[in-house]
Amino acid sequence: MPLRQLPWFKQQPALQKDGLEQASPAQSICIAGPKGIGKTHELMQRASWLMCSTHNACGQCQNCQLLARGEHSDVVLVQPQPSKAGARASTGQTTSKIGIDSIRQLIEFSRTTPFIGQYRIIILQPLEALTLAASNALLKVLEEPPKHLVILSASSAPSRLMPTIRSRLHFINVMQIQTSAAQSWLGSLVALIQTTKIEFKPTPEQVQLALQIAYGGPLKALEILLVHHNITDKKADKIAVLCGLPTLSVPAKAPDILQHLIDFKASSAPLIQHDLPLDIFINCLEIELIEQLKPLEALATNMQDDKQHNQKIACLYQAFESLYSVQEKLNRSPQLNASYVKLQLNSIYQLLIA
Repeated sequence: MPLRQLPWFKQQPALQKDGLEQASPAQSICIAGPKGIGKTHELMQRASWLMCSTHNACGQCQNCQLLARGEHSDVVLVQPQPSKAGARASTGQTTSKIGIDSIRQLIEFSRTTPFIGQYRIIILQPLEALTLAASNALLKVLEEPPKHLVILSASSAPSRLMPTIRSRLHFINVMQIQTSAAQSWLGSLVALIQTTKIEFKPTPEQVQLALQIAYGGPLKALEILLVHHNITDKKADKIAVLCGLPTLSVPAKAPDILQHLIDFKASSAPLIQHDLPLDIFINCLEIELIEQLKPLEALATNMQDDKQHNQKIACLYQAFESLYSVQEKLNRSPQLNASYVKLQLNSIYQLLIA
């Protein structure tokens, strides 16, 4: 089954097939947007349009079938690889980068003319995972790409890219997806999956919590729900094919993040007393901040002169800024000492309960 374009990308004129036909084949494109919205899926969709014999991502021709199996000799997908120090650091974050060796291989790949299709396509994501040396090496390809080369990339943090890299990319910005649209899309997928023998019946409450954990990213929320319902890799592959999606990431020993959040919400104990993995603790803390801030902001107009009300909002804003600062440090240095990070998070928690 051919890949289906996700509905929120259909609203982007630059990501339509007509827009693709008007673009220069040598154009280097970067889809910028939040995590979990399917940027890799959209890049694969774009590659399918380019490589398909009918230029319609038919799913039937030789090019489409090779691409679907990940065996097309003219298309290469580059993603982060685990560091030599190990797959995970003490914080529980994955320490993975795209190193210079991967980019050197891409340079060799780009110099060769297409074997089967009309183009050679590099799918590179996320760009912020590039090391400094890899960024400098990629710059050489971006400056003078061969006529047959198309570079498709994605980034969740374009501000972290080198200015020289940013200046040579055509950015297509995708904003945060509305919760109602994400819930509707997930609901349609759940209904489709339930037509099979796969046991997958998430409740509306579980869908809402999964979207909270995924910061509104529908594909990430789907993966969280699959883990919660013990969907194996083979079943996840069947679901991906059924729904016209790329391969879904459902690791065999992935923590059930959704269950952690359900248990936390059902408990009367404060967040700081829960023994949660660091990334889940950060997620729960952010959700708590949002839940406390929403009703206060709704009353802000009528309580402009209420000193206590304004102080509480100021404390929550300060907590948000501190939390994002910790997240940025973790993004830049995943190997940060877990005790240090937890100390920082405890300080943020004190602002939450102030």
